[in-house]
Amino acid sequence: MQKLFKEATGISLGKYIRERRLAGAVYQLRSSEASIFDIALDFGFGSQSHFTYMFRKRFNITPYDFRQDLSVDLHIEPPLHVIHQKTA
Repeated sequence: MQKLFKEATGISLGKYIRERRLAGAVYQLRSSEASIFDIALDFGFGSQSHFTYMFRKRFNITPYDFRQDLSVDLHIEPPLHVIHQKTA
């Protein structure tokens, strides 16, 4: 299944799932007052430090700094079903 997913989308299933989790976390960081710890756990990260590591690796900014600096706009890819609906 993973091979078929990568052939159809060009990205691995694991990377897609990670991207969706991080996208949800970006939304929560901007739209809620939930702690970064709670957001990390809500999106399936085992710890706040692992979440911060993955967030910084992907966006080159920590979740805390992102939340504090409202001028930062991160590029988030839409879910595949949204892309598919637009092309259908």
